[in-house]
Amino acid sequence: MKIGKIYKGIREAMGLSQEDVSAGLMSAKALSRFENDENYPNSYMMQILFERVGKSLRHFIFMLSKSEYEYHLWRRDTVAQILRGDSVHHVIYQGHKGKYIDKKLHWQFCTFWQGFLDNNLEQMQNAIVCTVKNYPNQLTMRNCLSMEEISYILLYVEKKLTVHPDKWQEEYAQIRFLLNYVERMFDSEEIVEIYGRAVYVFGTYMDTPDINEKILFYKKAIELKRRNFKIEGLDRLLEGIILEFQKINQQAPKDYEQMLNMLRKIKAEFHIDDYTFWQIKPTYEVYLLNEVLKIYRQEKNKAIKEIAQKCCSEKTYRALENGMRDANDGTLAVLFDELEIKLGIYNADIITDNYADLILVDKIKMVGKRAVQGEELQLLEHLVQTLGDKAEYAQNRQFVECMRDIALYLDEKITAEQYQERLKYTLSYTISECCADNTKHFLTRVEFMLMYYTAILSRKSGNSEKGMEIVNELWEQLVQSTVRLEDRDQEAAVLMILRKNLSTDIFRYDEALKIATEGIEYCFNSGDASKLYNFLFEIGWIYNELIQEKNIFMKPQCRKYFEYALCISEMFYIERNASIIRKYLS
Repeated sequence: MKIGKIYKGIREAMGLSQEDVSAGLMSAKALSRFENDENYPNSYMMQILFERVGKSLRHFIFMLSKSEYEYHLWRRDTVAQILRGDSVHHVIYQGHKGKYIDKKLHWQFCTFWQGFLDNNLEQMQNAIVCTVKNYPNQLTMRNCLSMEEISYILLYVEKKLTVHPDKWQEEYAQIRFLLNYVERMFDSEEIVEIYGRAVYVFGTYMDTPDINEKILFYKKAIELKRRNFKIEGLDRLLEGIILEFQKINQQAPKDYEQMLNMLRKIKAEFHIDDYTFWQIKPTYEVYLLNEVLKIYRQEKNKAIKEIAQKCCSEKTYRALENGMRDANDGTLAVLFDELEIKLGIYNADIITDNYADLILVDKIKMVGKRAVQGEELQLLEHLVQTLGDKAEYAQNRQFVECMRDIALYLDEKITAEQYQERLKYTLSYTISECCADNTKHFLTRVEFMLMYYTAILSRKSGNSEKGMEIVNELWEQLVQSTVRLEDRDQEAAVLMILRKNLSTDIFRYDEALKIATEGIEYCFNSGDASKLYNFLFEIGWIYNELIQEKNIFMKPQCRKYFEYALCISEMFYIERNASIIRKYLS
């Protein structure tokens, strides 16, 4: 996958020059090398570059070295500690080395958060100016901004107006511009998080007399959250709009008050923290290079000596496989060829050089979440047409047939037996007979999905024990990895759902309740509400089973969790789920 070519296509379609998007980050010459796929920046720089053209990297899976991933975790954990109010006295400037470190972005990060800790507005502003050159002067549409840069500006404004609330007029034009910038520059899903933050700052700190303007901004931010299954910060936006209605002596829409009350109850019951609202995280999923090398070597049944002899010493290879050192591009090319690794450093669910194809893949998944009958098949047909000759690539055929078959099965166009046969065939595109032991195969995201559906079919056929075996193997692969579950978000969430379903099937109610509780916390921490209904509903279902089987009086608890699940379904427009719960409640 030529990620540089993809980026260049986006930039040119947006009508932006290399100088526009690289300003304050790198030279136009360095950007040109990236766009020609000659030399890639580190993953943090790449995320900022994509965001500066209004996109994100959420479609991609990056293969990172262990040291680069540890740096990611350090940044993330440092911000989390600061936002939680933990005892953090000094943000470390030194101690991080390697090609994955961009000195400018590292200095900006450390300087900004140290200024935040010390309530030093000048230091925070200096950090922003590091990459946003004409700040704090009025920004224009030629100032390409990433979500992280916008987040820095919003945090600076919030810190300033908390101390000097009377100075809101100094920041009004800037925040108003940012709202307009985000709407015009970012794609629909990319808008959601940063737009909500900007609206929150505007609504909370701008003492403008135009209440209706604030209400309109709040409504748009709330609707964006609901349409895109984003729960993070939704309660803050609901609180804000209700307060604005009160200022003009009007009653806020009833569903807003119901949603806010329900969110407060759920967050209080499951002890959900609120600090994640301001945290900017990488949007891509992560594979670890050393883990990929090890699993592929074991799958090929090759000794370390055999692999190392073509590119490096045994000692060097062992260090690579243990994550103790990074490899240069030449060494990696030899290793990938020797181990027949089809993955690249940058991966997605399909192989393409066209970003529009990745957007279409995302839309197909979104339709699948909403269970809109028939629409998924139409979109898949469109994807095949846009891919052209690339539609015949094994990985692309696998994705299309995977999504097509699950849609046909859910729409009852094929039987469970037919679907099972198709699953085996679709898996065979990338997993040969000799690699049928999936515990020794590094599963891609699509292969993971196919194995997941195999477990679902085992459950549907009444063999929950077999389904649990498959799920446990998949879960082991996730938890044994150094990569945190939140960085394999798509795989982790669906596995949690299936694990708790299978646990319920075989009457392991305590285990199912534990998984459901962890799943609820996971949904809030990741900000993705698309699976939240499943976990809330499961708790209600288990209490319902206990009422019937053990005559335990849990009717109030049972009803409470069904009501939680109903509210979440209605909040995010998942009508099929909502109609199921209404039947249970009646």
